[in-house]
Amino acid sequence: MDHCELHHLLTDNQHGFIKGRSTTSAIIKLAEFIIDNLEEKNIVTSIMLDFSKAFDCLGHELILYKLEQLGIKGHAKEWFKSYLEGRSQTVEIQCRHKNLSQTLRSNPLPVKRGVPQGSVPRTSPIHPHD
Repeated sequence: MDHCELHHLLTDNQHGFIKGRSTTSAIIKLAEFIIDNLEEKNIVTSIMLDFSKAFDCLGHELILYKLEQLGIKGHAKEWFKSYLEGRSQTVEIQCRHKNLSQTLRSNPLPVKRGVPQGSVPRTSPIHPHD
């Protein structure tokens, strides 16, 4: 956030992750904009998009490119890269049939999209001085 504020990378319309702002303040600002324009007899149109799962769709290369365009380079970019890359996922299903319990697990597949939510320890730790 310090970097974004220092380089003026956020607009006044940014409400998420800003101290003193929230989804509520964004909705209030939008409502005021609509009311003001309707009172001035202007036509108001809008398009509402749900970006709640947007990070689940972005490829890691695109995320890293965007971070670099925002001035995140060197060790900071490598830190983000190490957080995103080298991850895999499996699907596990537990089922019970005729009093027998069975666990089925898929083979691990690499994760190349999305941002991990929360943190799960890796099998091989990252050493910042390697």
